[in-house]
Amino acid sequence: MRKPFTKAWIARLVSSLYLLAPFTVTAHSDNHYGHRSDGHAPIGVMADHFHNQGEWMLTLRTMNMSMKNEKTDFTVPVTASTPLEMETQMTMLGGMYGLSDSITLMMNLPYLDREMEMLMPGMMGGAASKVTTEASGFGDLKLGGAVRLRETETDRLHTTLMLSVPTGSIDETANMAMPGAMQNEMLLAPMMQLGSGTYDLISALTYVAFQLKTSVGAQWKNVVRVDENDRDYSLPNQNQATAWLAYNVDDSFSTSIRGQYFT
Repeated sequence: MRKPFTKAWIARLVSSLYLLAPFTVTAHSDNHYGHRSDGHAPIGVMADHFHNQGEWMLTLRTMNMSMKNEKTDFTVPVTASTPLEMETQMTMLGGMYGLSDSITLMMNLPYLDREMEMLMPGMMGGAASKVTTEASGFGDLKLGGAVRLRETETDRLHTTLMLSVPTGSIDETANMAMPGAMQNEMLLAPMMQLGSGTYDLISALTYVAFQLKTSVGAQWKNVVRVDENDRDYSLPNQNQATAWLAYNVDDSFSTSIRGQYFT
């Protein structure tokens, strides 16, 4: 049985490259804040805006996530596989299209590279050894749209509804054999798999308010697993709340700070 990470720290370094299609209308709305550099939320916030009819945009985002086991003293004999560190690099391809002034269609497809270092118990009471497992490939495809609920000169509100399609693998394996032992191909833990294996319903509500040089925003997101996957399990449902404060330096540059909470 694998032990979970305890009080793990998570660091996210997020960057983004926007690929704007030629001859398209800019992604901003006609309101004055649409042309401000803080017209979009911090790059880690997904589905933070919508488009007018006929506008479309492609995005390519990269994100690195690191988790590390807080426990460093393993002088006590190891009796079960214990995660030490986990690294995930995600490249997210996204697309948005304004079906109308009220509805924006969206899609996201991630490519994942995962690596985990584990401490495995020794054979016949021998010393524990470190094993590194890896998995890479496309994750779950997400399809849906955003519906504009409110938009004024100083604020906007919209809801997002998406379906996560289980295109990511849940059959990733790795050789977990100890030095000198026979080959032992084992199924990787759910957190190392590339997808959930289930159809998931994703809903979100996003609100942003603008002042002369600042803006504040908040988003609540919920993920519901519809059923168990082919391996008779489902990942936990998720709730996420995030809020941010941005300062508009000028029309081409802004700074922001963001916090988030997961359950």
